[in-house]
Amino acid sequence: MDHRCILELSDYSYGIRARLLYNHLYFSDLPQTYKEELLKDDFFLGIIKHEHFNPRLIEWLSAYSRLGHVPADRYRTHVSNLLQSPETIWAYAFNNQISDAARHVLLSFNTVGGWVDAADLEPVFIALHRYSATKYHQQIRPGDFERALQELEGAFLSYNRAYASYLNPSVRDFVASVIINQRDIAEDILNSAARFKQIVNLWELAAAHPNSVLRSVLTTDADLLSRSLSRLLDGPSFRWVKMSDGTHIGHYIDVNYEGKVGFIAKVAAVHSSIQLADMASQLARKLVDMWERQVVEFGPALRLLEAIAENIWFLDHGGREAYRRILSGVVDALDYARADDWLNILAFSAKSIDWRDTDEEKLELALRRYEKNGANDERFECKALDELTGLRDSLSKLHTEHGLALKYEIERLDEDIAERQDELEDPEDGSGFSQDRTPLRHDLVTDDQVREMFRTLREGG
Repeated sequence: MDHRCILELSDYSYGIRARLLYNHLYFSDLPQTYKEELLKDDFFLGIIKHEHFNPRLIEWLSAYSRLGHVPADRYRTHVSNLLQSPETIWAYAFNNQISDAARHVLLSFNTVGGWVDAADLEPVFIALHRYSATKYHQQIRPGDFERALQELEGAFLSYNRAYASYLNPSVRDFVASVIINQRDIAEDILNSAARFKQIVNLWELAAAHPNSVLRSVLTTDADLLSRSLSRLLDGPSFRWVKMSDGTHIGHYIDVNYEGKVGFIAKVAAVHSSIQLADMASQLARKLVDMWERQVVEFGPALRLLEAIAENIWFLDHGGREAYRRILSGVVDALDYARADDWLNILAFSAKSIDWRDTDEEKLELALRRYEKNGANDERFECKALDELTGLRDSLSKLHTEHGLALKYEIERLDEDIAERQDELEDPEDGSGFSQDRTPLRHDLVTDDQVREMFRTLREGG
């Protein structure tokens, strides 16, 4: 796939912006009276410096065919309004100038986040694209995703090393407004969602707009929401990438099981839905079963327990059993806890709504084992300086705040840290970090130079 790298708007320097505006005005079909309006009182400088400056907006405001209804004496007001609220431009382009595939990319992108690898965006796009093709009898072709990305490049999105981001914050706001206000689109995304986090993001978007159509869809159609959530329960949370050295690195692509349980329980309470409450409880049971085959992630597990404890409706509809099952799973896995985990576990045990004597006994035994061997074992696993300093901070808190006898391990860590710092400060010849001291080339264009450039746009200039 050809993910070309282009300048992001933040990379458009003052000089580049000035030349973009100048060139569009110089070659435009705007009558001279309109150009003179932009030149009065250096109004053009405000356009160049505006936070919403972007090539599509400049193209729009310099095209007379789109401004025939705006008299010259109202042109500056019109431009100011476009700069302040450029949704008109995005709406016209979205509805009239881009393909169905490009629209589906933008809608999908909004539901997975504002910064995503194209490899993770593609399956979400495909799901919506195919669903829409079936529902609206649209044509789809191989390569639609790649062509749509190229179509959107520099117009709605920008790409950097295969990662997509919005060309401008106003694009994000416009696409969100489409999802918020159009029932068919909201329902299409729910019916075709390929990632659980799409539902979470839609829910958060609706919460920010309580009077929106989207909010109505999510809070009145419990069956649609339940079907979408149920379909996405078992999707992967990671995408694993094999590196050149043979190791694998995991990239989060979706909500983990702990997050799914907590979200479904929250939605169940909003809808007072026994069906969703049962779904959350069943998923909690599956989560604990998974812990028999893989190490517990204590941070997410403890956050889930805290979320359930605050969800009174869910506690009364199966949540207490789910809470107890998860808590027992955490307690049974305490031998795998690390220093920062222990800090969170000890803080949590004091506020748990169902902490029992048997839990306390298991905690004390596991904590003593960590004090005896675990801390030292963890020290030997540290490779980078930041890992050593992070462990040192956690052990220090366990020592001073919770009375663990970790003085020896802390002293050894101090020695390890000092040794590692010496290595970094005095690298051997030909090794270590060498900073490139080549000075960066800065754009030093001044306002006066821009004024001189734009002077040639004046009649007779």
